[in-house]
This record gives sequence, structure tokens and C-alpha cells, in this order.
Amino acid sequence: MNWKCPNSERLSCFVLCSTVLAFPAYLLGINQDRLKEKLTSRQMDSKWGGKSESIHVTLNVEQACYTRDALAKALHSRVFDFLVDVSNTS
Repeated sequence: MNWKCPNSERLSCFVLCSTVLAFPAYLLGINQDRLKEKLTSRQMDSKWGGKSESIHVTLNVEQACYTRDALAKALHSRVFDFLVDVSNTS
């Protein structure tokens, strides 16, 4: 997947061609924009005292690559576990 940084400091990134997310989003059964949002940002929840606050943080290119790789690893693991379960029941 191609990532682009809008500035030279590489503090944030975005997906160059969002159409590459169309098929993976379809297979996962989620909205393409939601997948793009989850690959390029994260939400941090902070609790202090009796208050809670949500902070939306945009990822840089390196963090986005780690997020993409973690998603791929989790999907691979679930598909593998499913296939092992199916083959064991047969």
C-alpha cells in the first residue's frame, strides 16, 4: 500500500490511492472509509480523575505500516485457525 506524507516532518500520512482499499473492505464487510481511517489513525482514551477523554491521533508512515502489518497478521491467524478447525472436524 502506498503511503504519502503531506509534510517533510512525516508527522502524519494518508493513503495515496484509496481505491486499493475497496476490495479488502468488501471482504471484511466494512466501509472503505472506515478501513482507511483505522489504518492511518488511532484513538486513545484517557481517564483522569472522574473524567474520560478520547483523543484522535493521526499515524506517521512507520506507524501506519506497523498497523497494516498487524492487521494482516491477525487476519492470517484467524483464517489459519478456521482452516485447522474445519480440517479437524472432517
